[in-house]
Amino acid sequence: MKPDDVEVRPDSHSEDEDVVKLVDRKISLNKSNVVGLDFEKYNDLKPTPEIKRKIINLCNEYHELGDDKHAAEEFVGIIKETGLQTHVFVGYLLNSALSMDPAGWEAVQQLVIDHFWKKEKLFEGKDLIEG
Repeated sequence: MKPDDVEVRPDSHSEDEDVVKLVDRKISLNKSNVVGLDFEKYNDLKPTPEIKRKIINLCNEYHELGDDKHAAEEFVGIIKETGLQTHVFVGYLLNSALSMDPAGWEAVQQLVIDHFWKKEKLFEGKDLIEG
């Protein structure tokens, strides 16, 4: 005998279909939501773990060596090599600097704002704000 409390699913309905519906719903919610931002676009912009390592290495090298010129060359080189958008790079660079001690954070912040943006003009102000 079959128990009454067991749910019977039709054969045509599979767990794979449930997963596909769930993923589609997540994407849909990220594209049209209360704040009106397309979060899927930002998910697509995220750098790969390899690019994140390069950004962290740049941050750590600058903290150890303090060489503005070398850091600027690395900044330009990584962007050219990876095709990463400048505002994403700036955001991840500042974000990785937050994990440093206060002196390290201050040094990287000055590097980005004073050297990269004001002196070298490697990016525009909107990149700094968006990053």
